[in-house]
Amino acid sequence: MNQVRKCGAAQSTEPPEKRRVAVLHIDADEDHVTMRGGKKSVVPLISVYEGVEKEGKRGVCANVFHISEYGKSPEGLWEQALAEVESRYDMDGTRVYLHGDGAKWVKQGLEWFPGAIFVLDKYHKNKAITAMTAGMDMDQRKFYNGQIRYALDDRESRSLFEVADSLAAQHPEREAVIRETAEYLNNHIEGVAVCKEDPEADNGGCTEPHVSHVLSSRLSNRPLAWSAESLEHLAPMLANGGDVELLRQPGRPQERIIVRATRAARRKIKKIQFAPNPDSIGTLRPCNTGKVTQLHRTLLSISQNRLF
Repeated sequence: MNQVRKCGAAQSTEPPEKRRVAVLHIDADEDHVTMRGGKKSVVPLISVYEGVEKEGKRGVCANVFHISEYGKSPEGLWEQALAEVESRYDMDGTRVYLHGDGAKWVKQGLEWFPGAIFVLDKYHKNKAITAMTAGMDMDQRKFYNGQIRYALDDRESRSLFEVADSLAAQHPEREAVIRETAEYLNNHIEGVAVCKEDPEADNGGCTEPHVSHVLSSRLSNRPLAWSAESLEHLAPMLANGGDVELLRQPGRPQERIIVRATRAARRKIKKIQFAPNPDSIGTLRPCNTGKVTQLHRTLLSISQNRLF
């Protein structure tokens, strides 16, 4: 912990040469972490890359870099993202796709990247569709999943709500969840339909994998608890791929020796009860245990010659 708090993400000394690219993808999501005391908090992550390339059967994000800051406002985070992008790319003529779950802070990125197109991340789209059809047998689920996807791809809000009405009638115990999820999908129907019209917008769903590999594997996959100060240092270092630099110089050797000697002296003094030599009784001081007892008062009186 102490070493983490002395370090931060390494800063590039020379700005990279600006490049022109036809397409730029930006993923925005957050990791949910546990703080000391049991409270929950979030660590945001913004990932920028030039598209997905195939390496064998796996897809790899081209020239990806990440931005993560704990405790920073959404405006400050998006301002940092814009500055990083503009330092790397000549944005003239570049199409920008913003992927996310549609949260308010995610869509604020559209204000910082004018002309960017919002795309509802596939993970959250599929999760919502699954929530609508949960509890049904396989054949029914497959049928209704298809109906929901057709309605979203064609921007048919009326068809989407008709499917929701049918599902709510069959499963009245889940009506609230079904209607809430249908409303969520309808609010982001443009972010779903764009993938059918523009194949470039379909990145395969990289948002959740980025959060999982960059943040969750260290911050939340195991039972862990964090302080705000540690997260403020650690989140940028994780986003930077572990490339760190020392922010504060360690204390000088002589200073560390003095600190250790002082601590050792305090421990030794606490162990002293009183001298066995009666001649030195006038110089005795009772041990400071932090608790005033009758013995403490008696020893104090003896040391001050009040009992003789």
